[in-house]
Amino acid sequence: MAVYVSKGAGAGSVSEEEAVKAMLSGKAFEPDSAGGILDFLFPKYGSHWNLKPHMFYRQASLFVAFMKEHDSTAFEKILVAMQQG
Repeated sequence: MAVYVSKGAGAGSVSEEEAVKAMLSGKAFEPDSAGGILDFLFPKYGSHWNLKPHMFYRQASLFVAFMKEHDSTAFEKILVAMQQG
């Protein structure tokens, strides 16, 4: 979320194009379909998918952008819930 909001800060020199190219070649993270207590206690990082941090952050930012475009109402609800803790 932070990389998305900051328009790329934290993703280093990894461009959106490089991230898309990596995803298309199979080098991508896969978001969990449903979070549980174990996901909260043991979050996954880029290394779980053999991604360097900046690539992981850029891909995650693209995923956040996708969620906003796919369902802006649900995205707003997520933001409000995050703000409320």
